[in-house]
Amino acid sequence: MAHPLTANPTEEQKILLDKVAMIYLQHRKWPSWAWLEETLERQNLDADAIVAGMPTEPTHNYGYLTLTGAPTREDRIGLRIAGLRHVQQATGLVSEFCSLVGALGTIRSRVQLDQFADKRPVITKQEIAQQLRPPTPPDPSLLDFLTKEPGTWRCQVKGDHNGEWEIELSPHVRRFAGIKAVDEYLDRLAGFLIPASNLDRPPPPVSPFSLPASIDYLDTVWRLRFGEPLVASPGIERSARLAYAVSSPEEADSALSALAEVLKGLHVPGTPGVNGHPLQRLVPFLRDHVPSEALPRIKEAVKQLDVARILRAGAQHVGAQTRAVPAHTVLGLGFPVSDWPIAWAQVQARVAYAVNAIREEIQASG
Repeated sequence: MAHPLTANPTEEQKILLDKVAMIYLQHRKWPSWAWLEETLERQNLDADAIVAGMPTEPTHNYGYLTLTGAPTREDRIGLRIAGLRHVQQATGLVSEFCSLVGALGTIRSRVQLDQFADKRPVITKQEIAQQLRPPTPPDPSLLDFLTKEPGTWRCQVKGDHNGEWEIELSPHVRRFAGIKAVDEYLDRLAGFLIPASNLDRPPPPVSPFSLPASIDYLDTVWRLRFGEPLVASPGIERSARLAYAVSSPEEADSALSALAEVLKGLHVPGTPGVNGHPLQRLVPFLRDHVPSEALPRIKEAVKQLDVARILRAGAQHVGAQTRAVPAHTVLGLGFPVSDWPIAWAQVQARVAYAVNAIREEIQASG
């Protein structure tokens, strides 16, 4: 089944989404299942079958609809942003919601953390309005969507939605700092929905250049945040090895060597009492520059990069093979590798995914 953040609805699903959205846009209330079921039945459509075929993300039950489980006649059928994005008439509402979430993320990422505080920061409607462009208070109806979206449902809205209100900001919302468009929102939401433990099953690269591109993007974000480059280029020829497929163990060895050289050349500032490989210095350095809730994902990503480095060492040095066997397991590879073209593609995907995870956490906390 397609992922709800990227799947396009079928023709019948689109009809259902349009009908539900139009009722909400006209009345600012979601319709009942009883109404929807009979309305679709009059068009010879089976509402239950349409809903059952809709994609749903299993971790948070996130999909097109706010509904989870089989609907009853009394249920109200609402749409989440993943569903509303497919309704042309809802484009403005979706855009306003994304701007609101981007503003909340920006505000949350700039909060100075208090080592002894036991409460989350709270901001007023007026403070949010100052962050928006143009600086106007957001539509109160958008507040209801905050509780339906996984990235913001822990942001507690307090007060009268049509009067004075304020929001207690969850740390998760900082991941959406600065977003404005729905595609950008859903892209970051996808990263939020995938637990750190699932880094061992990343999606495949969308192109052969995903790995070098992810490294370049991390370097750009690092420069903007810390004022210094992170990545030392190993040269055009060696960089090209990261992008292309391999057809033999020898070519795989060359590609792994190029990857190891890039990781070894990372310019990670030192931390008192911490020495060794740049990957060993990365988490201690970032501990002072990102919120504590970002560290588990960064640690898991660094682990993925480190085992990729160990994989290369195990292939080249007999003495390192005892460490290489567990590395194969972490990367989802058999030992010994029997199909290097497939194995290298897997390494490319996992390393690119890990690099992107580090970039996203630095970007969200900047």
